[in-house]
Amino acid sequence: MTVQRVLADIVEALRTSHLEHEAIRAEMATKEHLAAEAAAIREDLARETAAIRAEMATKEDLAREVAAIRAEMATKEDLAREVAAIRAEMATKKDLACLEAAMRREFEVVHNEIRNLTLEFEAFRHDTKVTLDMIGELMARTARHEKSIARLDRRMTRVEKHLKLKPLPNDAADQ
Repeated sequence: MTVQRVLADIVEALRTSHLEHEAIRAEMATKEHLAAEAAAIREDLARETAAIRAEMATKEDLAREVAAIRAEMATKEDLAREVAAIRAEMATKKDLACLEAAMRREFEVVHNEIRNLTLEFEAFRHDTKVTLDMIGELMARTARHEKSIARLDRRMTRVEKHLKLKPLPNDAADQ
């Protein structure tokens, strides 16, 4: 495996890492969208709660209603049934508290998920930086090794050319 192939593999791994990074960003945007939806739901719930509370009858309102019903109704049984039906239709404070608690739990789940994704993203960024630093160092070493190899090749070529030369005559008899 050549240095270029190793570097190409590293570059491909970085591209894959970058695509994963972009996918995490898209997922974080989705989580932010979910958080915005949760906030909108909370606001709607608060408005509905306020509207329900505004519509809920007070004791005085119920007393007036009972008096009006008594005037219209023939028996106490009919009146009791009507009052029971009205009370059954109204949302109680307990119901509203349960709805609010459920929304808070959902908000906490979304909030924790966003926090976890943020931590994962920061870890990913750190790992990417470390990887890029290592690749830079590897490329610097590779360049130094390539220079050393080129220098050795030049020396080997020089030695081979030297060995191909005919020897010099040492004395007159050799000539």
